[in-house]
Amino acid sequence: MCDSGMECYKPKNNSNYTVLFLQDCRNGCRILSLIDDKKHEPFLYDNGTETNTSRNFYHKVDSIGCNGCESLNKCRTCNKQSTLDNLQITSYATTAEITWSVTSDFSRVDLQVSKISAPKKPVWEKDVAKSPIVVKDVLDPEENYTLTVYFYQDTRINNLKEQEWSIAFNRDFRTLKIV
Repeated sequence: MCDSGMECYKPKNNSNYTVLFLQDCRNGCRILSLIDDKKHEPFLYDNGTETNTSRNFYHKVDSIGCNGCESLNKCRTCNKQSTLDNLQITSYATTAEITWSVTSDFSRVDLQVSKISAPKKPVWEKDVAKSPIVVKDVLDPEENYTLTVYFYQDTRINNLKEQEWSIAFNRDFRTLKIV
């Protein structure tokens, strides 16, 4: 857990601790934690010292996670972005413009355009793409294509698996189907 003062702490023993969480909405809502080390082992700050665990001391919790204090320090607020919004493909002969919406500064979008007949050989790719982006002069009006979108919800989290969507479209850039 990390508190509102940017201090992070974790259980001394991951299998022997008790924390009570309370919601306090007297002056704006916040989450408070009370660490009970009377029956269990204490929590430690990053520097190894024990946290205050008196019955009258509550920590103002800013973030909670399972991957240690380092990951929580990277992510000081909740990231609500879980999907890509308003994805559109607009054609201009052999060129296409792709647009989408992402509200989080920490999300990542990678794109690939492939011929349906050769899906493993992209004709165009862009990692860390920003909307709008143009696929310029690589599209054949007589071919059908697949746009594959790889979406990473929060790049601050290590080993986060991407979400993947593929959209097939024809020479008129009408969507054929979502795979």
